[in-house]
Amino acid sequence: SPLPPPPPPLSFGAGSPLPICSSPVRRHSNWAAFVHQGFATMNEENKAPTDTNKPSESKASEGPKLRQAEWQDINVGLSVYIRKKKAEVLRTDFPLIFWVYEGEKAEKHRSFTFDKEMFEVEDYKSAAKGGGLIGEPLCKTIKLIEDAEYDCVGVTPKHTVEITNCRRSCITVLGEVYGISMTNCTDVTLLFHSLRASCDILKCAGCKVFCMTECCLFDIQESENCKVAIGEKLLNTVLFSTIKTEKIAVESFEQVTPETVEMLRDGEDLERIVQYEIPISNDKQEEVEMRTKWNGQMFETKTVETKELSPDFDKEFDPF
Repeated sequence: SPLPPPPPPLSFGAGSPLPICSSPVRRHSNWAAFVHQGFATMNEENKAPTDTNKPSESKASEGPKLRQAEWQDINVGLSVYIRKKKAEVLRTDFPLIFWVYEGEKAEKHRSFTFDKEMFEVEDYKSAAKGGGLIGEPLCKTIKLIEDAEYDCVGVTPKHTVEITNCRRSCITVLGEVYGISMTNCTDVTLLFHSLRASCDILKCAGCKVFCMTECCLFDIQESENCKVAIGEKLLNTVLFSTIKTEKIAVESFEQVTPETVEMLRDGEDLERIVQYEIPISNDKQEEVEMRTKWNGQMFETKTVETKELSPDFDKEFDPF
């Protein structure tokens, strides 16, 4: 852009001008330098102060270091990255993975066999610098309780409750938790309010499980003579998965409350909406999974073949 014209010569009375310099060309050159210096000074003054403590944009935009996920990395309650978007694993049913994206409520699922490349997890080495894995779940452990009544308190929807090696006891889990697992327990009565994920029963005998409000999946393996009681409202949404089990009974009451458990323990005969015994799934030659679901009129059980575990993702997932 053209430079502004030089100012008129200064006058110091009696018409005696004092030129800036002896040459008009040099006078114009000095004025250009003066204007250039002035603009440079103004630009420096108008610059926003720099916060030396603020991370650079390149550093701020960098996310956690990710790597390709393996199946052993996919655990309930942990965080995964699906197409670089953070999500929380709700449950797994190989090769299916069920998750919800961070900040969302809609449940989604994909096959790990066919879509493995879309699943990533944080690299352990980079996570260690920050103090541990992102999304590491909270855990409450209850073990070696015998002939006692135990109230599990102080848990949140982010907690998983692990019950191991307990005998002839009654355990109550108050409030909503993420999931519950029972392992190597005998003659244990479990009453819980609500689960966001599944209730897993492994290598148990003679146990009774009462769900008061919500549980989407009961995963029962290598167990016998166990009973699961649910409320009528849960009939249409719950799924039972059994492997190497026998004499697993399902009962439905109008509602399940602590009073329900007390009356049954006292031997009272309460009215049941439905009673069903899941067929034996105890094939010692191979691992056969059986799935049981309410069809609107009664419970129905079907055997799941491995080759049928790849659903059409354009349609609603059918557990059968």
